[in-house]
Amino acid sequence: ADFNWAKRVVHGTKMSAAYWVVRTSTGRLIKVEYDCTSTLGGVVRETGQRDIYLKKVESPLTVDNVFIAMMESKKLVVTVDGKWTLSASVSPIPFGNLAANKNKKLLDIEIEPLYDADRDVVAPHG
Repeated sequence: ADFNWAKRVVHGTKMSAAYWVVRTSTGRLIKVEYDCTSTLGGVVRETGQRDIYLKKVESPLTVDNVFIAMMESKKLVVTVDGKWTLSASVSPIPFGNLAANKNKKLLDIEIEPLYDADRDVVAPHG
């Protein structure tokens, strides 16, 4: 996933999507997907349920203690109440006017603990 930064070539990891699997307070397993190449926005999946597409700003989808919302900045935010805030958003690539960077985007991922995760017996991993 190379891109040109002024006069340098930057070698990076190619990521075009973020996926989270979250277990709710009642044990339900929610799968959340955000693909920066998709026009569908975020997708929330649960076995036995229909997929829910979060394309525009609206009230957060609430599943037990998990809140999922698409923000105005096209940022998908997943909050596990009292535990974590996870988000993914698309940013324009620097020097996007260079031919080598045409049609490339940056996928920004943020993970923020809402508690002292260093003292957790089993912190998220993947």
